[in-house]
Parts: sequence; structure tokens; C-alpha cells
Amino acid sequence: MVSEANKIQYKFLFKNISWLFLGRIFAKFISLLVLPIVTRYMSPESYGIVDLFLVEAALLGELFSLSFTGFAARIIYKYDRTNHELCRQYIGVILFYILILSTIGLCIALPFAQKINTLIIGPVPMPNPYITSFPIIYAFFMSFFTFTTNGFISLQQNKKLFLCEFAEFLLILPAQLVGLVWFKFTWVEVVTLQLIGKIIVTVFSLWLMRKDIGFSVKRLRIFKKAFWYSIPFVPLNFSSWIQEQTGKIFLGHFGAISSVGVYSVGNKLSTGFQLFSRPVMTSLKPEISKRLDQNNVNVQKDIKDFFGLFFTGSLFLIFIIAVFSPELVAFFADSRYASASHVIPFMVLALMFNELTGVFQLKFIYKNLTVYFPIITFTTAVITVILNYFLIARFKIVGVAMSALIVSFLTFFMTYVLSQRLHRTYYALRENFGFLILGAGLFALQYFVGFCQHWVVKLILIMVYTVILYRDLLKTNGRFAEIKKMVSQKLGFNI
Repeated sequence: MVSEANKIQYKFLFKNISWLFLGRIFAKFISLLVLPIVTRYMSPESYGIVDLFLVEAALLGELFSLSFTGFAARIIYKYDRTNHELCRQYIGVILFYILILSTIGLCIALPFAQKINTLIIGPVPMPNPYITSFPIIYAFFMSFFTFTTNGFISLQQNKKLFLCEFAEFLLILPAQLVGLVWFKFTWVEVVTLQLIGKIIVTVFSLWLMRKDIGFSVKRLRIFKKAFWYSIPFVPLNFSSWIQEQTGKIFLGHFGAISSVGVYSVGNKLSTGFQLFSRPVMTSLKPEISKRLDQNNVNVQKDIKDFFGLFFTGSLFLIFIIAVFSPELVAFFADSRYASASHVIPFMVLALMFNELTGVFQLKFIYKNLTVYFPIITFTTAVITVILNYFLIARFKIVGVAMSALIVSFLTFFMTYVLSQRLHRTYYALRENFGFLILGAGLFALQYFVGFCQHWVVKLILIMVYTVILYRDLLKTNGRFAEIKKMVSQKLGFNI
């Protein structure tokens, strides 16, 4: 029998996951559905330029706030369930400091807008010099939007996060489609629209968070503690940016901007995996962190079961996406982007390792040893630059994806080893990786053997792999067995 406490826990997590899943539907799935229109009216060159503008904004947004958003999450984990009013006061003070820091960053960056733009995007002709300031202004508002959305996740108010993502969808995507189809928007108008939408949705997110923001002058002295907690995250986030984005920059400088566009489409289709992974992990990680802080007696078993369930579910989805990657690109993108299918198998597997690494990283936060973050990411960032330099020259856009997968696995492995030294948990990695190797073998079979590329054979391989994974979960994962019983009772028949 499933205990009443576990039922309440599952319902709470399911509710939060559901809101996040709905947000992903609007943020990811619907944007994928309109991708055929976008790629028809935007050339790979234009798509690449827009993507590189957002790459620049992502870097500056993290630098502006000095990663104080991470400290806000730590405060929420510690005080949300014990002293909510104190939590509100700290949230307001941290927001105040982010305003000051981001304003300083904006003022410093604006005079160097053209040089920063050339460094990241390359020698792309600009119709007007003021356009080079757009990523900087975008980054300023992005620092606040990151604060609010991360705050909703940490407070487990995922409905508000859904509202923000829905608002962003309504503001940007329909206008972009109308502009591209009827008004022949160029990349300049698309970038301008992205900036206006980010400003509006940031103000809306702050309005949604207003009841969770307090203020107290005596809490201002937390700056020193917040600074020393957050400062390790600055090189961490910069190194993460290097890992995720330098491949695009190398492609733009050493290849062609059109290669950036093709790679970006493949990467965007790969993020369809996050329709599943992001809602689950975003809901589970705050829950695990709070249980660790409260010394919950069942936390070790919970982590092991959730980890195994996520790993197996990810393998199932990744196998389907990888096997049908050529069909995905043909359906969702214009024929000019056909080679994007080659990067998808690498990217979805890299995304899985990134999500699982987040589970290990919770141990660093639990032990207040965030110094491990920059050590790991700086090491892997250096490896990323080296791999991109050599692999892009040899394999072009596939080289970027190969580099991403190798670095994601190295980060996963290094984080696992260090986290186990701080707080040991049994994850059953040997068994999980056995199924990963099996899936890779089946994928290689259908990829290299001609008759296996028929859609019927692909479906048979998927069914075989699914049965193997399902039977193992029933035998080894207690949480999965409990969830199966709950669903069976709800439906009235055994599944």
C-alpha cells in the first residue's frame, strides 16, 4: 500500500511538474511547431545572427547580477518553511542589490557595445550602430527575469512560472510570425521584438512576485555573506557559458554564420527533450534540497529512486529522438537546415548528463561548498575550448555537438566523484550505464545498417528497448512501483 504521506507528496510534486510541463509546452513545443515557418522565412545566416545576439545577452546577464540569484535560492531553501517573513525580507534585499549591480554593469558595458558585439558575433554589418547595444539592454532586464523565475522555482510556485512563460509566448511568437510572413522582417526587427518582449515580461514577473518581496534595512548587512556565497558562481556561470556557447562563436568566426543557424536549429530540436526533463528536475531539486536541510530520514532512498527513474525515462526519450532525428528535422525545419539532424543524438544525451549533474550539485549547496562549482566548470571550460578548436575544424557542426557531449560527461563524472566525498549516496550507476550502452548499440545498428533505417524497424527497436527498461524499473525502483500502483488504482485496472 502507498502511504497517505507519500500520496500527498506525489500529488504536490505532480502539480508542480504539471505547471512546468504546461510552461514547456508553450515555451518549447509550440515554438517547435512554428519552426517550419520561421526557417522558411529566415535564412540560416539570419537565424545564426539572432542566436548570437542572445548568446551575448546570456553572458552579460549573469555578469551583471554577480550570480546573486543563486544566494536567493539558498535563502528560500533555508527559511521558506520555517520563517516566511524573514525569507521575504531577504528576497527584497537581494533584489535591491541586483538592481544596483546590474545598473553598474549596464553603465560599464554600453560604451564598449560595438567591441563586445564584434568579439562575439563577428564582423556582421550593422544597419545602425545602436543595434549593438540591444544585447546589453536585454541582459540588464534578463538579470531580473532570472531572479524572479528562479525565485518561483525555489518557492515551488510553478504556476507563476507558467504564467511568465505563457506571457512571453503571447508577446513574441505571434508578432514574430506576422512580421516574418506579412512584413518581411529581417533579423534586425526580430532582435528588436525579442528585446521589447523581454522588457514587458520582466516587469510582469516582478509584479507576480510582489507578495514574496519584503524589505528590511537591517537585512542589508547580508551583502557580505551574499557576495562571498555568490562570487564562486561568477566564474562558474562564465565557464558554463563557454561550455554552451563557444562552439557557436567558433562556427561564426572560423566557418560561416549560416553554420551557426543550422546548428542552432538542431540544438533547438534537441531541447524538445527538456519538455520532459526540465519540469521533472526543476520540481525535484528544490524538494531534495529542503529535505537535505531538514535531515529527512528517507532522503537517501528518495535521491536514489528519483535519480534512477529520471535516468531510465531519459534513456527512453533520447532513444526515440535520436532514432527519428532525420524525420524530426524534415518535419520541423526547412530543407536548408537538413544537416541539423546530425547533431541531435549528441545534444540530447549531453542534456541528460547536464540535468543529472544538477542532482550531484545539490550536495555542494547542502554543505555550503560552492567553491567546487568554479573548479569543475573552469576545468571543463578549458577542455571545451580545446575540443571545439580541433573538432570543429574536422567535423564542422557535428564537432560542436561532440564537444558538448564529451564535456557534459566529464562534468557529470567529476561532480559525482566530489559530491560522493561530501555526502555519499548509492545511485546504481553501473546498472544505469549498462542500459545507456545498450541503447547506444541499438542506435548504431539502425544508423549504419541500411535496412534498419526503415521506420518499421525503428519502431521495433524502440519497442524492444522500452520493454527492457520497463521491466528493470519494476524490479529495482521502489518509487516507480508505488507510482504504478497509484495510477492503476486511479484507473481501476492494472497497467
